[in-house]
Amino acid sequence: MWTTIQRPYEGTRASLCSTKLPVPSREPDDSPDAEKAHEGIAVGFIDGVTDEEHRERRAQWRTALDKRPFPTACYPNKPEPPCALHEDRMYDPFAEEHLTKVHVECTTMNFNFGNSLEPMFCAAFLVDGNRRRRLSEVWNFNLMDDQLLELVNASKTASSLRATSALFHVPLDVVEHVFLVFQVGIVLGGNEVATAAEPYMKENLKAKDRDKFLQDVQARCRMLGQFQQKFGFSFTPLVENHGDFEIRGKRRLPLFKYRSDLTEKDLYDQIEQTYYQKGRRTYPKQVDGAQPTNRGGLLGLFQKNTVPCELTFRFASLLETPPNSLSPALLALKPVKEGAKTVREIQPFLDVVDFHTPALDYANVLYFYPEMLNFNRHPSASSRNIAIRVKVLPSQEDPRAPGLPIIYGRSTGDPLQREMWASVTYHSTKPSFCNEEFKIQLPSALSHNLHLVVEFFHVKCNLVAKKKGKEKDKEDIMHELGFAAIPIVDRSGELLDDQTDSAPVILTYEKDYMNPPEEAAFQYVDQGKKIFSYRTFVWSTLQCKEPHIRKFFKSMSLGTEGGGAHLRQSIKGLEKASPEWLSRFLPVIFHHLLRIICEEKEEYACLALLSLASIAETLCVHGSYNDASQHPTFRSLVLFMINRRDVESKAPPAMVAGAEPEEPGYVKGMHFKILRTWQAIIRRIREEDSALLLQSTPPAPGLASPAASGERTSGSSSTASGSGSGGNVSASGGSGTEPPGIPVAQAAAQSASRSALLMADPPPQAVVNEGTKEGLDLVHRHSWMFLNLILKSICLTVEGEEGGLSKTPRKERVGSEFMKELLEVILELSVVSFSRLNYNVAFFLRDLLYVLDRGYVMRAISDYVVALDSSYSSVKLGAFKFLTLEVILDFEDLVPLSYPCLPKSWTASDTPDVSTLVRMFWRQHRLVGLFLHEVHRYLESSDREARVLAGKSLFNFLWRVEHDPRYAGPEHQRAIANTFFPLVLIVMEVWERKAEEMDTDEKRTLLMSVLYVLRHCSKSELLAKWLQNDTRVSRIAFLELLKELISTMEKSNVVTEASWVVNLVLDHFMDDMQDQMHAEDSVVLRRCVEVLDTMYEKPQTASFLGESFHTVRWLMHKFKKSLFNQKDTSHCGTLSYHILRFSNARNGVTRMEAAALFASLLMLNYECRQNIARMKLQSTIAISRLAEADTTSYDSLREVLQAVGSTLEARSGDVGKRFGLLHKTLKSVIGDSERIAVYRFDAEMTEDLYYDVSLAYVDSPDLRVTWLDNLAKHHTQRKNFDEAAQCRVFMAALIIEHLNHDEEFRGRGLPLEAQDFEEVSPTIVDQPRLPEITAAQALEEGIYQSDFFSGNGLVRTLKEAIRLFACGGSFELGIILNELCFVQHYCYLRHYQNLGNTFRQMETMAKQLAMSVDARFFGYFYRVLFVGKGWGELHGKEYIYKEQNHVSFVNIIKQRLEKQFAEKYDVTKIKILPNSFQLHTEELIEEAYGKGTLERDMMYWQLVSVKEYLSDDEAKERHSQWERRFNLKRFYYETPFTKGNKGDQTETVEHQWKRKQVVTTQRAFPSAQKRCRVVSREIMDMTPIENAIDLLAEKEQVIRDLLSANDPENKLQFFHRELQGAVLPMVNAGPLAIAKTFLGEYQKYEKEHVRRLRIIMKDFSKVIYFAIKVYQRCAHKKDETEQVEQAQGGEGTRPGAEGGDLDFVTVILEEYEKFKTMIDMLVKNSSSVEE
Repeated sequence: MWTTIQRPYEGTRASLCSTKLPVPSREPDDSPDAEKAHEGIAVGFIDGVTDEEHRERRAQWRTALDKRPFPTACYPNKPEPPCALHEDRMYDPFAEEHLTKVHVECTTMNFNFGNSLEPMFCAAFLVDGNRRRRLSEVWNFNLMDDQLLELVNASKTASSLRATSALFHVPLDVVEHVFLVFQVGIVLGGNEVATAAEPYMKENLKAKDRDKFLQDVQARCRMLGQFQQKFGFSFTPLVENHGDFEIRGKRRLPLFKYRSDLTEKDLYDQIEQTYYQKGRRTYPKQVDGAQPTNRGGLLGLFQKNTVPCELTFRFASLLETPPNSLSPALLALKPVKEGAKTVREIQPFLDVVDFHTPALDYANVLYFYPEMLNFNRHPSASSRNIAIRVKVLPSQEDPRAPGLPIIYGRSTGDPLQREMWASVTYHSTKPSFCNEEFKIQLPSALSHNLHLVVEFFHVKCNLVAKKKGKEKDKEDIMHELGFAAIPIVDRSGELLDDQTDSAPVILTYEKDYMNPPEEAAFQYVDQGKKIFSYRTFVWSTLQCKEPHIRKFFKSMSLGTEGGGAHLRQSIKGLEKASPEWLSRFLPVIFHHLLRIICEEKEEYACLALLSLASIAETLCVHGSYNDASQHPTFRSLVLFMINRRDVESKAPPAMVAGAEPEEPGYVKGMHFKILRTWQAIIRRIREEDSALLLQSTPPAPGLASPAASGERTSGSSSTASGSGSGGNVSASGGSGTEPPGIPVAQAAAQSASRSALLMADPPPQAVVNEGTKEGLDLVHRHSWMFLNLILKSICLTVEGEEGGLSKTPRKERVGSEFMKELLEVILELSVVSFSRLNYNVAFFLRDLLYVLDRGYVMRAISDYVVALDSSYSSVKLGAFKFLTLEVILDFEDLVPLSYPCLPKSWTASDTPDVSTLVRMFWRQHRLVGLFLHEVHRYLESSDREARVLAGKSLFNFLWRVEHDPRYAGPEHQRAIANTFFPLVLIVMEVWERKAEEMDTDEKRTLLMSVLYVLRHCSKSELLAKWLQNDTRVSRIAFLELLKELISTMEKSNVVTEASWVVNLVLDHFMDDMQDQMHAEDSVVLRRCVEVLDTMYEKPQTASFLGESFHTVRWLMHKFKKSLFNQKDTSHCGTLSYHILRFSNARNGVTRMEAAALFASLLMLNYECRQNIARMKLQSTIAISRLAEADTTSYDSLREVLQAVGSTLEARSGDVGKRFGLLHKTLKSVIGDSERIAVYRFDAEMTEDLYYDVSLAYVDSPDLRVTWLDNLAKHHTQRKNFDEAAQCRVFMAALIIEHLNHDEEFRGRGLPLEAQDFEEVSPTIVDQPRLPEITAAQALEEGIYQSDFFSGNGLVRTLKEAIRLFACGGSFELGIILNELCFVQHYCYLRHYQNLGNTFRQMETMAKQLAMSVDARFFGYFYRVLFVGKGWGELHGKEYIYKEQNHVSFVNIIKQRLEKQFAEKYDVTKIKILPNSFQLHTEELIEEAYGKGTLERDMMYWQLVSVKEYLSDDEAKERHSQWERRFNLKRFYYETPFTKGNKGDQTETVEHQWKRKQVVTTQRAFPSAQKRCRVVSREIMDMTPIENAIDLLAEKEQVIRDLLSANDPENKLQFFHRELQGAVLPMVNAGPLAIAKTFLGEYQKYEKEHVRRLRIIMKDFSKVIYFAIKVYQRCAHKKDETEQVEQAQGGEGTRPGAEGGDLDFVTVILEEYEKFKTMIDMLVKNSSSVEE
């Protein structure tokens, strides 16, 4: 794929296509085609660019960066914003979340022989099959056409009654148990239901029968059209499938014949038998038109009497109310389209426990349900076809009077009617009125005479006397049977509760029938027994059934008449009301309490405010809400139901007595009254606290003062705090010249009133007690409600004023008196440590910015924030502060408030210092300035939690700003970032002081905020002006901060985004600081290159590298003289290293661009110095460093170097020739690096190669030091700290040798030559010295140009060596090296502070040495031999391996080496040999091959543990274990054997020979390598007596080491083991056996050997004695300690020998006496005979 690279924001000359060469397009880093890209060099990159072109490209780059989104994943951890910031604050009012809407429509009801033949009246309702209760009122409808309606005189039926679909509301928690019950009725006939249904049971009717049926229908409708008869019913569940609660689709239902004796209980029984089993809902399969399989009982009876009918309903769950809907009161919710089908909304019946939302729609309905009637003893014989008529009468004058038109019609007639009939039960004197419902609209004002009258009639069903006779008159159809009177209200006019009751039937039609006078002779059926049973149910939003709420409503109607005691008691009684009824009538109660607050005296207003808080607490606890802000009803009431009439209530004189006159145009509305009442409650609590303090008696429970309780509560503020703040604000008006803040004295007073133990949110409680802290705590807990009421009132008041909201000046919208009161209350609230209160106050203050004077509000914000914690000592209060600031800064007008970004007084010639600059920004940007001020104060804290709090709060806010759609766009982001620019200066200042105390996460969070500011801020207006006028130290600190921005990040996407920003900022920095960059030995240039170095050390994308290379290209050409003429060449080396590293990259385009940069470096070096010596050195060092980066392939680099050579020859022959020589050197270094890469699997071989390569560059000290540095880093990575430290010492010796050539450096107390380091590095004397060249030659050849060969490089190298010695446990060497180098050096320089630091470091290492002198573990040594041609260079070589102290067993190193070999070789060809094979010479190996013992195609190796070998003189000189393991060259290992016939020998000591092999290594340990080759060997066969002497000497040394320990008490187990093995007689080959064998028969052995054995026996006996005494002393001490612990209740432990340590002492002493006696005798016998 060939394209021409042209980035959208590159200039023509700056692009790669300046030479129009075809190059491949840039591929992503992970593209499989990336490494297949065309190799070559980007020729256009060699040329430079002008400043104008560079700036133009940078501007295009900045535009592209602005369009590039800063992804959320860029942030290390997505912040968790406060809940209200995270959620949408626009709510739907009064959402009924607990109910689901179900749309039901009866689509068809078809019979076999035809439809629309007879009027039919349908009804449906919902029931709960589990709890056996109704869930809705009855929905009456019909499917009749106009012809059928004419038959029943219902052609003028209201359209509101013709709805054929309904909307039911179903509780979500019972939807699984909800059933729809359907019933249908016909016009009353003279037959039972079974007879009336006979025509419907037939499939086809003859024409004659059909005409006869129609004639009968018409006759019945003419005479009995007003009477109905139940015909059939059905039922179906809403949920058909288990687990699927979605209600949808069509459903076909069966139609059962109706039975005259059917009751509501029978209906529920049938549902239970069908759909329930053992109380649990089942889901049987159902066939259309048939109920599920019968399980017996009533269901079987009903299924046998099914009417063939196609009855279909459609169900659907809805989220919103459908159009053209009618309310339960038959009112249109929205205008109904003409001719459209209406939907009837059905009133749900909810239990009290289901009252979650308030009753908002007006409802005052009485439902009347007749149930049973018993006319068995009625005096009239005609009492069988009983019909009942219900009506409502307002008086008892005449029971036959027409009723009030307040009864809802059913499916025919008018919406409201005067009377309604129930269905007639044919031929029954004891009828059951199942599912009969009368819905009555009660008047709002109820009279005490209002009652129901239920009239009973006998209906004559014989329509025609004879065939040819005339029909009877309608007057003769009904016959009166009596009536029943049922009261609706009691004597006081209160609505009666729901009831199930019975009433007598009256036969006398006289007045006053409900309360007949004594003289009246009223007649009753069955002697006045209550033979008519009924049930009533009231659904009213006007009449409350709860007694406490009802009493409160009644008290409100009376007001404060009679002293108002009844009002006071009724308000207090609200706390006893049930939460369900409170929720139901909350809107009315809410408005009544607000009315009291606004219009009544202070006493009642305070009580109402506390009561409102208590109600909020009760309902929140009941609904599991945290506070009123989360309760949907309170939220809706506050946000949607407060209007202007509520906020402009008149204030009573007592409320404003003594107040200032009202200001013109200012209305003291609800906001003023709530605020004044709130303050009055606080004042009362303060007065109570003052009274308690004046008394000498202890405070009462619950009223403890803050000083005594140590808690911060509502009344713990001081009086001065409020007044002081108010006066301050009134005077300044928010226009002061200083940043906002409360007075120092006031802040100190408030801070002093705080307690260290902060109070958490108050526990849930519902206590209304006027003037108590508990009540005020509830007010604070639900402060959202009161604060938002104040805000809503202010908004409505301002909106209602003349001129409107937009034209009224902000300062005139409320009076100064209100502002003063407001600020006093705000400061009072700052003392209360409730998190919700603080949260609500924050939102309140933020919202005030929209409506009031911002100067006042910002002053209030500042005072409140500072007052929260003016001492900056509490993390919890700090959290309150930052939450407040985050909420307030979440402000829509934050961007307009951010202009102008630059202070007007800030000019290029007069740039202030950091503190002044921050204050200037603070004055101009109050909110952001306050935020940064608080962040600065907490970042300076020594408490980590406080710093983390500030960093996270800042990060959270900027994260939201970055992703907030209100601030989208680069201009908005730039305006906000400009206001936060002082953050960069703050972090620089804090970083200098606190960086060492911060952990990585803390730094990263803070730097992410800085990254946001640097990304978006104006570089030319802010950054450039600050950099040009600040000090050099600040500039250097800024560059260090940029380095931290990159180095602290870890995730790749974060590193990438940070690099884009830092590279752009660095580009601006270098352009603005050109004078500093051109300076001689420019520190700024070096630090800029260090920033690039930090970026390139991180993994970067190819796209970023392409842009960054443009910056490097401009840097090299613009500042070439500074790059190549400075003495310090480290920056040049850094660029060379990364350019060559990227020249070996996978991506082809990256390689080409890097190659061009490398060629450009060479060209520029030649232009500046007429040679490429500097690049020759630095490029060689750079390639040497590639080996450190684990580079495995150098093929691409070879091709790049070849292309560079060709390009340079084409451009400049001289440069090309010089590069040709350099090219050879580079290829040699690449070869060394590749060789290392081949053996990367073998750590020891890699170390050998590193070391060998360093020796190969003796003539190039810079390269030699570089390779030693690589080796040191390799050791450090593998935790070989001793070897890494030795590499650093080698480097330091070379550096000192070079620096001592400078006369100014000599004599400064540092070592003069390498031999001075012999005490810490025994092999340093074997190191080659520096080449002897003159300074001029070195300068010409570019030698000693590495940053290592400097004073700073020496100090850095030595300090690293000391650190590594300490890490490896070689504290002795660290102390010696410190004393050798730094003590005398700092004394000479009189750097006493550094000298003190050196002594403290030496002290620390000395303490660590003293603590670990006995517990220190040293490394182990192992001999490894390689045999076999497959090993390559290792064949026949023998090494001593040094392993770390945890490799104490041969198997550990064996497993490591086997795993290492498996990565390179075939494991089936590798075999380990036993140590009995002697293969240490080539002759022995060939001999083994010749004998066939070894196979030539196999690879063998030997492994054995070795010990250090010390001569007698060395053993005497080296006392400590560390001394015996330092500077080691000789090691030994032993192999036991016996001589003669092995079958005749036994395992006794007299036959045990030992072969000791002592090997000598090429260099001493420790050295720069972890393994060293064996150069010589000494083999000694030791006789049995020599073996015994050697064994005793080893045992003696072990015991001596135990005796020399600092804490022998902790080594009792070791003493126990050694003493047991040395003294007890059960040991066969112990010292006693050795003495008996060799001293008992001393004549067999050489005299010298016997003499040595006697001497060591004497010494061993003495050592054993001392060991026993030490053990005895330590055992007694331990026993005493255990006895004390047991006495104190502890459990002592006695590890060691059986029977305890003291018992073992007794035994060992007895055995030692025997041992000593025997030893003395044997020694004496052998010595006396000799003498």
